[in-house]
Amino acid sequence: MHDVLVVYKQVSMQFDENGKIIIPTDEPMVHTISCDEKPGIQAIATTGSDLRPTKENGCVMRDAEYKRLGTLSLLARIDLLTGKAIPIVSETHKSSDFINLLKKLNEKYPEGDISVVEAQEAGVKSNDDCFS
Repeated sequence: MHDVLVVYKQVSMQFDENGKIIIPTDEPMVHTISCDEKPGIQAIATTGSDLRPTKENGCVMRDAEYKRLGTLSLLARIDLLTGKAIPIVSETHKSSDFINLLKKLNEKYPEGDISVVEAQEAGVKSNDDCFS
């Protein structure tokens, strides 16, 4: 926990007193990315069209029936300096999805260093070939 708090303190030190990002000129920029994931999100769709608002009821009405479309996995990353989200939605929850996310981060930040803060300390356990 201490290490995570140190990272967040380092991020706060990259802003000036007006809240603007300080871009270093003598060393590489450090992009700090906070990560979290949510596997097993239920994907659903409505079975009917929305009912348009009426004069009596100004709300769009929707039938409570839905159909299930399976599950999805969300890997969300937030750049702590800019606040921009970097999401990946996948039908699987494999280590190869995590590798794809790391590749996406490398493409987004070709200059400077990337510091990744993971929400879970369990680590990645994999039988996939991508970690061999």
